[in-house]
Formats: sequence, C-alpha cells, structure tokens
Amino acid sequence: MAGASRSLGEDAEFAFIYGAGLHTWVWEELTPLLDGPTLTPTFPARDAEQSVRNDLRLKDYVEHISDQLMEWDVPAIVIVAHSIGGAICLDVVNELSDKVVGFVGLSAAVPPQGRSFLSCFSLRQQFTQRVLMRFAGTKPPDAVIRRSLCNGLSEAQSDRLVTEFTPESRRLYTDEVKAGVPNVPARYIKTMNDEAIAPPRQDRMIENLQTDDVVTVDAWHMAMLSHPSEIATALREFDLH
Repeated sequence: MAGASRSLGEDAEFAFIYGAGLHTWVWEELTPLLDGPTLTPTFPARDAEQSVRNDLRLKDYVEHISDQLMEWDVPAIVIVAHSIGGAICLDVVNELSDKVVGFVGLSAAVPPQGRSFLSCFSLRQQFTQRVLMRFAGTKPPDAVIRRSLCNGLSEAQSDRLVTEFTPESRRLYTDEVKAGVPNVPARYIKTMNDEAIAPPRQDRMIENLQTDDVVTVDAWHMAMLSHPSEIATALREFDLH
C-alpha cells in the first residue's frame, strides 16, 4: 500500500468511527488505553427525530464525519472504522487524503468501489435485509441486537446498547461507496466469534481492502468493549511505515 512514512504516536492520532445504531460511548473502554488524544466523531442528526435521519444519504454521513476530522487540530489521523463505519470511511479517507495516513478496519464492512454496504453480504442476505428495511426500518428487534451485538458484553453494556440503539437511514446501507481502496497503510482486525459479520465474510472484506496486515482476536462484534486490551495492542502495533 502506498502512504507516507510516519511514526504512529508521534505524528498521527486515532479517530474511531462506530457502526450502525451505535454511539460514541462504545469506545469508552478502549480509548483510555491509548497514548495521546483520540477523537470519536458522531453520525449526523443523532439526536434528531427519526424522520430527519430517514432523509440522510451516505454522503451526509461522510461529510459530517469529514467535517469533524478536519476541525480536529492534529497533524495526521489514523481512522479506526467498525462495522458499517468501514463503508463510510472509504469515502472519508478519499475526502481527507491530505490528513488521513492510516486505516484500521475492526470487523469492518469494506465494499468494492461503486457498491453498497449490503453488497458485503450474500445475495440471500441482501434480499432479506432490503425486505426487512422496507417494512420494519433499520432497527432490528431487541432479541436480534442481543444475539448479534451483545455477546461478551456485561449486562449493563448490553442493556445500554439495546436501549440506545438508533435507527439509521436506509440509504446508509444501500448508497454506493464512491471511493476505492484507501491509498494508505491498512490493517484489518478480524473478530473470530463474530455473529454480525461472520469470519468468512470478514475474509472477503480483507480481500477488498487489499491488505495482508491482519490481526485476529478471539472476540465478538463489539470487541472494543469486550476485549479492549487486545484491540489497543493491535492499534499500538500498527506500523505506518
């Protein structure tokens, strides 16, 4: 991968992008374990009525996150993208090519250029998801959230995740990602017990990212909460050279 030679921790700082339905608090177990400042940008219209979020497009998520990163007074940024945050941040890296110097996908969706988040899954899963979103919106039943996202979490963390889960715009899932593979060093953290993005599907994401820098963690989808020490180590050891 192309990219400037930098020393992580001296020149670059981490920005953490969460996945669909989540909030910045999901990084609170991880960020204190890292040296230096960190940033946890929010998604757009987080506190607005659902009708407002329903009108958002993928580009609105990209622009909202890009604006926050541009305003952050650090010389260079390594983006850590979780789940659907990977699809968003492909375009973010492209928008901020002068400031973003590294990309880490944590069980991240990495669609090919010109494809959507849904393209990361099988045709059957894509069809099922489109039907569900059309008739039920983008908030899964509580039982599904617990089954796919809450493995390995404490009861308090699980309850908070379910209670505060925020439905996203359907366009976040279906709009095409404009950018291709980030032209920066990239690492993928593969979560081996993941039920939201299964390990074989993550292998496809790794191929799409075109990186051989892969770290495996014996964790579930919300590894930043269940295994923060392991994730922190994987980030500290990420080599930008």
